[in-house]
Amino acid sequence: MKKSFIVFIPAILNLIFLSCNFRTNRSENPKVDISAVLKNERNIDFPTEEEISSKKDYSAKNIIVSLKDELSEESVNKLASDYNLTVLYFYRNFKLCALSSEKSLTDSEMQSLMNLLKNDERVNFVERDGIIRLD
Repeated sequence: MKKSFIVFIPAILNLIFLSCNFRTNRSENPKVDISAVLKNERNIDFPTEEEISSKKDYSAKNIIVSLKDELSEESVNKLASDYNLTVLYFYRNFKLCALSSEKSLTDSEMQSLMNLLKNDERVNFVERDGIIRLD
């Protein structure tokens, strides 16, 4: 009898909390017509691609590489060693890997490295690793 009573009290308290929370949130958050948002009928000032890219920060060492063939430790290690890079991480589900140089590269050095990798027959695409800051 005591066990069912112990389980029953938290369940009741949870229901009370959820109903109170639901009532307050419901009155504070009116329904939004998603089609109006998607059509931008409310004149929401969305940032442009240029604004987004101007605020984006990039790593001076790391790049993200997509391989054309199956992603294996051996193939990624071979690619990394061919360009004097180290493997940071495998994103197996996406056939991506993060590679890093030993030293920080200038923008032109990073671009040269990316161009070399883009021309490699094993590589699908290359991107600089972006840094996201939560301000």
